Amino acid sequence: YELAGGRAALLGKRPVVALVYKQADGMLIIYCWPPDQDPVGYSQRSVDDLRVYVWANSQCNYILVERSDDPKIRQFVDSFQDQTAPVSY
Repeated sequence: YELAGGRAALLGKRPVVALVYKQADGMLIIYCWPPDQDPVGYSQRSVDDLRVYVWANSQCNYILVERSDDPKIRQFVDSFQDQTAPVSY
């Protein structure tokens, strides 16, 4: 996937950053915002023809929405979680 663009958006009433990635046969969007007092938990679900992944770390809440059925997305989400996981001392 290549970064196609980004924008400020509203998710519910919350301001978020939306990053749009595209490839020949698919598109995905990652929404992120600071967790403040409201961190999200991990989940994965399908809504109509979309796959939705939700996770958080100490820096951000994330929602990834994809329009394709790319099995590599789960690997991407897992690797992204590992890369962004908070460091424990």
